[in-house]
Amino acid sequence: MAKPTGEITLAAQPVKVGAQWHVVGTYPSGQQERITGFKTEADALDWIANDSAAWLEKRLNDALRRAACLRDDV
Repeated sequence: MAKPTGEITLAAQPVKVGAQWHVVGTYPSGQQERITGFKTEADALDWIANDSAAWLEKRLNDALRRAACLRDDV
């Protein structure tokens, strides 16, 4: 079950090795970032529903800082 949040889509996906679950964030470019350490699919889905906003905000702030640095370098 994927949760689109802004431009990043978050989805809980099983890891191919072992029983651990990851949340996969997919950016508009197709690049993926994995958030690891969930013992169950329910834990991963709970993180998406309740805790992913802070992760997404950090990614946005990091992107804005990088863009500001690029503008300063021009």
